[in-house]
Amino acid sequence: MKNPVKKILCTVMALLIVGTSGVVFTGCGSDNSKDSSASKEKTTTKTTTEKTTTAKQYAEMVWPSGGIADKLPIPKSTVGDIISDSEDYLDVTVGNTSLSDFQQYVNDCKAYGFTVDYDNLGDTFYAKNRSGYDLSVYYDEKDKSMDIILEEPDEEETTVAKKPKATKPKTTKKTTSQKSNSSSGVNADFKATMDSYEEFFNDYVDFMKKYKNSTDIASMASDYADYMTKYSDMMQKLNDIKSEDLSTADLAYYNEVNARITKKLAEVAN
Repeated sequence: MKNPVKKILCTVMALLIVGTSGVVFTGCGSDNSKDSSASKEKTTTKTTTEKTTTAKQYAEMVWPSGGIADKLPIPKSTVGDIISDSEDYLDVTVGNTSLSDFQQYVNDCKAYGFTVDYDNLGDTFYAKNRSGYDLSVYYDEKDKSMDIILEEPDEEETTVAKKPKATKPKTTKKTTSQKSNSSSGVNADFKATMDSYEEFFNDYVDFMKKYKNSTDIASMASDYADYMTKYSDMMQKLNDIKSEDLSTADLAYYNEVNARITKKLAEVAN
């Protein structure tokens, strides 16, 4: 299994750099302000152009067979990255995928029986089948890719699934956060770290939105420094996590949180 901590650091660092590429804190005035402004404008234009034309490139892959992957439809695209393929867990990133391709794949998954307790959020899909297999599909607009994660049901869930279905009171639909909090088997310390990590980047995005609308950038310099200090502390916590200690449930929760953070950071990456 690839190191999930290394993957999350790379993903967030890339988006963090994009999100802050336009942040320039200035001090005293300069006689060369016009030249400086023109230079910044050219740099910003170049960065924007590069950003809109860059998408991650994936190699050709062969969809896994003979295992848990057989419970899913084969995606349209034949390029991507098989992150994990075992008898009880599958994680595949599929490249060259448009939003309409993602939506069609979601419909195909429903046709394969993934219609139990499902949530379709437009670019994120959660569902189970009647055997209890847990499916998560995330779409990444920036990379034109989707991440497909399928988990084998816990023994307890399998036992419950075999019992006759009992009538139960209708409940309100779970939010993404509620689904995460109800995830069984996630290590409490790992979950707390991931939750604090997500909370930090939610605050960061709010700060960046405030910055973009500010007419007094210099006054936000100290706030920006505070965020960088918090960022270093958060990265240290993630570095302290040993990948070999992560269970299947921990890895699934990592992917869930990372998908939400990636989507959040995209709000200030443009």
